[in-house]
Amino acid sequence: MRSQGATLSMIQARFQGRERSIARAFAENGSFRDLCDDYRKCASAVDRWQRQKGKSAVSRRREYQELLEELALEIRTWLDAMESASIHENEREH
Repeated sequence: MRSQGATLSMIQARFQGRERSIARAFAENGSFRDLCDDYRKCASAVDRWQRQKGKSAVSRRREYQELLEELALEIRTWLDAMESASIHENEREH
């Protein structure tokens, strides 16, 4: 699907240096893909609200920006946990 490719690219661009971990989690885990898709949709909403005028637009943009940061933290936490598990798995193998 085109949107999945766009979502993956967006997340990899946002979290540079973690591209391989992101690709792996994206390929292996539906929940992670859903989280990334939520991030993409939220980023799109922030962009839309930035183009709008008025107090309500400012308020909505702020709400979506806060949500976007929360989603970014969830993604970062997910990647940290996955990478930590990988490190521990490698240590047990050696």
